[in-house]
Amino acid sequence: MQYLDAWSYCEWFNLLGFPAAVVPMGYSQEGLPIGVQIVGRPWEEEVVLAVAAQLEQERGSWLAPPVLE
Repeated sequence: MQYLDAWSYCEWFNLLGFPAAVVPMGYSQEGLPIGVQIVGRPWEEEVVLAVAAQLEQERGSWLAPPVLE
């Protein structure tokens, strides 16, 4: 995937001023990170942060990925 292709998932939220957050949730079978993107209405950052905090609480302790040597 090219850098600008990956950017397309968040560029419109940034350009239009929508608050957003990403919460890491786990890893795929291939070891790739999986996250949930939360987007709110303009000027409602507190709602986005509250949803992110709830997801983190439900997820439990974060486990760092294994380091391959």
